[in-house]
Amino acid sequence: MVVTSATRAPIQTQMKTFRTSTIASRCFLLIVLAFPMSHLHAQDLTLESIHHSSVFNPKYVSLGTWADEGPEMISVRSHDDGSTSILRTNVLTGEETIEIDGQDLRHPDTDGPLRIEGYAYASKDHLVLLYTDSERVWRTNSKGYYYLLNLQDRSVRPIADRDAGFQMFAKFDPSASRVAFVRDRNVFIRDLNEDVEVAVTADGAPGTIINGTFDWVYEEEFGIRDGIAWSPDGNHLAFFQLDESATRNFHMADLRGQYPSMTTFRYPKAGEANSEVRIGLYDVATAETRWLDTGTWTTETEWEYVPRMGWTTNAAGESRVWVMRMNRDQNH
Repeated sequence: MVVTSATRAPIQTQMKTFRTSTIASRCFLLIVLAFPMSHLHAQDLTLESIHHSSVFNPKYVSLGTWADEGPEMISVRSHDDGSTSILRTNVLTGEETIEIDGQDLRHPDTDGPLRIEGYAYASKDHLVLLYTDSERVWRTNSKGYYYLLNLQDRSVRPIADRDAGFQMFAKFDPSASRVAFVRDRNVFIRDLNEDVEVAVTADGAPGTIINGTFDWVYEEEFGIRDGIAWSPDGNHLAFFQLDESATRNFHMADLRGQYPSMTTFRYPKAGEANSEVRIGLYDVATAETRWLDTGTWTTETEWEYVPRMGWTTNAAGESRVWVMRMNRDQNH
């Protein structure tokens, strides 16, 4: 009966829908006809130009980030030769100055310019972390390679061996003497003075332990990907650890290529087990990790998620890790 009543809609409703669609089509036609013909002469409308090029892509204004001082924004600008530069713009006067000229910035590991996709200035003015050659993880390009630029001598060096794999979320400690990053589900620290890499964790592996980043659920529901944070004094590194071994694999056909391929990832459906989660605190001096009692690791409690973590400011000579916990229903 439901199907029958749904298919026998009144004629008046059908005619109204038809008329509305017709009006919308006429409006669209008027918009197309009003499009400047001079622009059409400049570039032919072909399948190639529309779908396989960036000719008609909109131009975006990159607002960048605020500088530490003054009414200035820092942003990345692309050049026609494929290089990128970091630009400083005074928002009051409109004056622009090139902070880092990428047209003479060469990639130390590949042939060509080092294309800047992200950057982070150190507390020392002459050191900058540059992010490049990124690839997508779930929704965003959160894995790539990081290089250290010395503004004094213009030297560029990688923070780690490129052949070891992609790096994620690299960040200076407050003294700019170390860089922490994530690679292959493990956390590492690079001592820039000694040029030594130290493994904070070694148990990360597909289908089991994730260190310093997250599974699909945390990015989907909480928009969180970066799972490491330096303490304000640089003596400790806090990081997330997830255990997804109790979750099940989900198989999905990827239809974007000429031939479909299968992709598999851990995906807990409604009512099934989520990843366990906890926070580790790594002591740089002793190279030891202790685990914070968040009440979310292999325990039968109401707390199931830890969607946020950070450090309090270094007031009165002491900093603490703060943690947000949530229940499965995400209402407490």
